[in-house]
Amino acid sequence: MTTPLERLNGGYYNSDPVSEANPGGFADGGHVANFPAALLDLALVSAAVGQNSQAAATALLSISNLAQAAQGAAEGAAGAAAAAGQAKEGAIQARDAAQGLRDQTQALRDQAQAIVGAQFMLRGSNLSDLTDKAAARTNLEVYSKTEGDDRYRRASTLLSLNDVEGLAAALSGKATPADINTAIAALVDDAPAALDTLRELAQELAAKGDAVAALVLGLDQKAAQSSVAALASTVSSLDERIDAIEAAGGSPVVSVAGLTGAVSAGDLTAALGLPGEFVQIALTLADIRGDLQGMSAGVADAFGDADGVDALTNGSVSSGALQNTLALSTPTFAAATTSGWTADSSLNNASFPPWRAFDKSISTSAAPNSATLTWSITLTAPDPIAVHDYTIKSGGAALTNMPSAWTFQGSNDGSSWITLDTRSAVAAWSANEARSFTLSAPKRFSRHRWAFTATQGGNTYNIPEIELAGRGAALAMQATSDAFTAASVPSTALLTLLASADGAISLNVDLKAYVSRDDGTTWTQAALVAGTSVGGVTTYEATTSLTSQPSGTAMKYRIETTSTVAISVTGVALQWRN
Repeated sequence: MTTPLERLNGGYYNSDPVSEANPGGFADGGHVANFPAALLDLALVSAAVGQNSQAAATALLSISNLAQAAQGAAEGAAGAAAAAGQAKEGAIQARDAAQGLRDQTQALRDQAQAIVGAQFMLRGSNLSDLTDKAAARTNLEVYSKTEGDDRYRRASTLLSLNDVEGLAAALSGKATPADINTAIAALVDDAPAALDTLRELAQELAAKGDAVAALVLGLDQKAAQSSVAALASTVSSLDERIDAIEAAGGSPVVSVAGLTGAVSAGDLTAALGLPGEFVQIALTLADIRGDLQGMSAGVADAFGDADGVDALTNGSVSSGALQNTLALSTPTFAAATTSGWTADSSLNNASFPPWRAFDKSISTSAAPNSATLTWSITLTAPDPIAVHDYTIKSGGAALTNMPSAWTFQGSNDGSSWITLDTRSAVAAWSANEARSFTLSAPKRFSRHRWAFTATQGGNTYNIPEIELAGRGAALAMQATSDAFTAASVPSTALLTLLASADGAISLNVDLKAYVSRDDGTTWTQAALVAGTSVGGVTTYEATTSLTSQPSGTAMKYRIETTSTVAISVTGVALQWRN
């Protein structure tokens, strides 16, 4: 009996005596302990009953509320059901009304279709109820199909060009079919049947594309008319000179430096100006070759002066040549040996010693020691020199003792002599006259000799003055041109040199050329190739790529030589293309 209610309900409190078996008895003094306990348990049970009654009342209230809510829901459901019934009834009525409207619409559509089909759309029965259809069409202002087709076919005969404003004038200048046929016939001309259409021509060109490309390239590389005209003018001038010589009669006879007689190869070259003319022709041809390679821009220099040369080391520019030697002439003699030079003769005359011919005075003279028509004067230089001309001067008297025939020779050992120039039948001399004689192909010797063989009538010789003009020893020259501005950055250059040498040269070693497009900062060597030679002058050419150089438009060329051989450059042409 652990709870008050269990003790009360289980008879814990009774009238039996209290004992261990009946601890809740009231008898035998048990009421003293148990009666208050019984009252307490009763109070507890009463309190618990009160609490349970309150909870029961609350539960009954909740149940009542739920019942009311259920009743309200039931009433709402009944209302909704009634509303749904009414809505359903309305929907049925709307459906019936729509069906009736649809039926009415279909009836109207059927009526309209019947009307349209009967009056307009039924082609098969159109005008079928009329006995006079033609009259009906007239009244309706319409044409039958046959009438419409007929009017269309007759339209061309009903219209005149004059009815269309401006049309006749516009067509008056146009080609007629006959004109077109004539033009086509002229275009075809006598073309073979296999190539008389554009399609056939296109197929043939496609099949022979390489040949066509070569033809186009050839046309593109044709020489400029101006270049051809310049070359023709130069060749014409040369022809006139040759004709003048031939017109002199028989063998070529011309007046050279005041002399008349048979002309040697050197005389002919000098008379015709072949080296100079060849340079001009070669430079013109170089211009044409440049044009053929698409190089329309460039410069040329025949070295008539120092213009165009920016820097020059160990060389000189004069008389139409850039040379790796310096100008050299005989010194003013005061004795047989002067400044390393020596004068001698085959028949020395102490009163008229040979060095007097080189003392720069026509008041003195050299002569043999006896009457003779065979006499020679020898001039020895300290180093080999290349003589390009010499001058003989007369004095104021003894003009019949001036020479009329001689040979000019060179030697390096005094034993083997090479003839450089031969003169014969030289015209009589005037008093105090100087005559110069030019060598067409100068060669380098340390000794030079004049071997006289005839006078102007005297029985001996009297030579007032002789002067040599030549070039000294070969030097390691470097010549750099001015800068020439290209319109755009060149990629390729064509360099042409015209040069002569006293001996054999090792090309691209003894004679080298370079091209720059960045104002001389970077240089590319041009691989020169030898070409035509005329009168000792050889053409050298090289086409050089400049693409490895920094970009630039300041074009320059540079010419270098070694000291092995004397070289004379008489012309340069530098051309370029993008």
